[in-house]
Amino acid sequence: MAAEGWSCRFDDPIPLPDGRQLVTLQDAANYIMKLQKPEQNLEQWQTAIGCLIGAAEDRDFVMHASGCCVL
Repeated sequence: MAAEGWSCRFDDPIPLPDGRQLVTLQDAANYIMKLQKPEQNLEQWQTAIGCLIGAAEDRDFVMHASGCCVL
């Protein structure tokens, strides 16, 4: 993944139940930040946050559906 920070795009957009899609790391971060605090604190969201930060800092990568994070 190129060093693009939070503007880095997912290889495949992540579809949301309402029909919208998460296209960038920033989209995913914004989505998580809008969740209620108890939901944000769930293990799966904490894992996703860690993966997103690692990818934005070019220390890690995000694999949609079968890797580090599934949003």
